[in-house]
Amino acid sequence: MKVEDILNKQITVLSSVDGYNYHQGVMDYTQTNKSLKWILNLGKIYKDQINILRTMEYHSKEQKDFKLKFPCWFVGGTFPVNKTYDKEIIEYSNLLAIDIDKQDNEKINIDEIKHILFELPYVVLASKSISGEGIYVLILVEDGQYTKEYYNYISKLWNKTYNINIDEKCKNIGRKRFISYDDELLIKDDNVDIIPWKLKLKEEVVIKENRPIINCSKFTIKNNDLTYKAIWYLLNRGFSIDDFKTTNNYSVWYHIGCDFRHFEDGEKMFITFSNNSKLYNDDMKDITKKWNQTKIENTMEEVSKKWCGICKNKYGRKWYIDK
Repeated sequence: MKVEDILNKQITVLSSVDGYNYHQGVMDYTQTNKSLKWILNLGKIYKDQINILRTMEYHSKEQKDFKLKFPCWFVGGTFPVNKTYDKEIIEYSNLLAIDIDKQDNEKINIDEIKHILFELPYVVLASKSISGEGIYVLILVEDGQYTKEYYNYISKLWNKTYNINIDEKCKNIGRKRFISYDDELLIKDDNVDIIPWKLKLKEEVVIKENRPIINCSKFTIKNNDLTYKAIWYLLNRGFSIDDFKTTNNYSVWYHIGCDFRHFEDGEKMFITFSNNSKLYNDDMKDITKKWNQTKIENTMEEVSKKWCGICKNKYGRKWYIDK
């Protein structure tokens, strides 16, 4: 989806939380629907007031009370007047905001992680929060009704991959967030297609990060080693733990590593096999740890029968003939 289409999505906006429009100094509790582009521009209008808020002690009562004077928006989509509960939503925006708070991530360089997350294909923008001490990352998802499932999975994924702590209380669809501005707002160019985070199953989110697959062509197949070729033939076509119908996945994962121990490129095979999975998300630290635990268990003849057999079953007797 193009960024311009995302910016035109309709979002419910409140002029303020406590009914007082700080900018104009009048009582006003207006609820309306505006485009995301309009909301981002509103943050620029309130820039001076937001700068005042950012001079206050972080998370102090003074700052929290002052924040209530600002307009806020409901990332999940559009809601009826005075009914911003999850179940009341009228139309999903298919957008999800993830907050990364400095207070919960003291060991993280917030600005650096902002740029790293922005490069993910499903991220639309990354910006400072209203306090200026944290950031929020806006994500495009396939189906907004599964917001909580997406949020739970992304929280675990980013914690595992980037060591980020994310507030679990912010995952409801009707969650409001205050307008903000950022002189260094990161937003994708309109010529970039934002790839929505898609659902694998309707009951649970099992999507993982896109990772590069090591191509077999980068390595030399020595002595026409058919077993070696069989393994890379499968791996380059996405073969992973997902293809094994078993409940004992970690045991299978380990024994696959033991098979790959026979080969000079065994660790590269194991990394590719692990990263091919769409059901499990193991970071490089876990993959390397598991690889270091493996050892040769079966003979090369047994390994050959196994992997050539898998290729034969999946791609036919003449799988090894390049087409």
